[in-house]
Amino acid sequence: MNVINCISILFRSFLITCCLLNSIEASNESESQPNSALTISELKQQILESQNLIKSISVSYKDSNYSNNYPAGYYVYQESVARYPDRMYQFVAHGHDRLHWADDPFQQQAFVKDDLFHRFNGVNRTIEVTSLRNQQRLPGRMEESFFYYATGIWPIKRWTSFRPEGTFPFTLREVAMSDKYTLRVEDFEGMECHVLELPQRDQLWFDVLHDCRLIRRKFISPDTGQVMQEIRLRNQVEVIPRVWIPKSIEEIHFDITASTTEGRNRIVRQSNVDILKVEVNKSFDDQLELSLPPGTLYLPQKEEPIQIKNGGVEHLDSMVEMLTRFESHSNRNETTGDFRSSLIRISLIGLAFTCILCGIMALIHRRRLKA
Repeated sequence: MNVINCISILFRSFLITCCLLNSIEASNESESQPNSALTISELKQQILESQNLIKSISVSYKDSNYSNNYPAGYYVYQESVARYPDRMYQFVAHGHDRLHWADDPFQQQAFVKDDLFHRFNGVNRTIEVTSLRNQQRLPGRMEESFFYYATGIWPIKRWTSFRPEGTFPFTLREVAMSDKYTLRVEDFEGMECHVLELPQRDQLWFDVLHDCRLIRRKFISPDTGQVMQEIRLRNQVEVIPRVWIPKSIEEIHFDITASTTEGRNRIVRQSNVDILKVEVNKSFDDQLELSLPPGTLYLPQKEEPIQIKNGGVEHLDSMVEMLTRFESHSNRNETTGDFRSSLIRISLIGLAFTCILCGIMALIHRRRLKA
């Protein structure tokens, strides 16, 4: 009988020990893994806090498949700076495997300062200035910069960001402050994500284990309910505490004009944007301050061009150097009978002579006015 009692006591002790060990292990796991379940208010608050940390940002990136209208090998290169509350800079150029983006004759720089929009052509050395005093949005490509469109980051207060098809909340700050979104939890590529959804318009996936960073977004057609465009933010790095920036962005467009559901799910364009460089919360004065080269011409809207920077006699030499670089690179890569290469070369030569002719005509006109 005593033997049976001893065995019973030992068995009970063993069970109690196992229960204690399981309890301790579960407690350690709960302490090591953060609680990923957030309410919609908590999620929005974290999104808003992380966006408020971004006072300025500078980014450069390259998109190798931004349009189906261009042959393979073309790409767009872009630099952009946005600084709270109202300063912005943008540089856009196109390149090809035979033409470096720095030699693009149609490259453009744009600056916004004191409600004035400055557009500068570095090849022609001309500048145009437009007042934005009574406007709420920036002109042209400046507000359509793909980086801000894809990430939802917008540190500018004075100007409204670009948004597709109207007025629904678009920047992450606007989404976080809106009461139109609902919340659900969904797995995406092995991650448990919190999804904010504006029915028939917008869906955003957030990784709550990494400071509620945005990793995926879908734009929905309000007419058909089909996905028009999907954006995925890849290889993200924490540039400052709680602020994550992707190293690459995947963009997918679907055939929304198709007549069937299957057809509307067909991918018509897919591109990957490489983020080459990004910095956050610096002054960026060297990019935001407009520095004009010698010989720059100001182009008034209703008057003759005015030279506002002396010098510029080396401008022709710089044009010749650009053509020489292009010719050298083209000869190394050119295949016999390549019509596009010849067309680009002819266009560049024509552009150089056009610049020279315009300069001569402006000089003759100025001398006539003085006479």
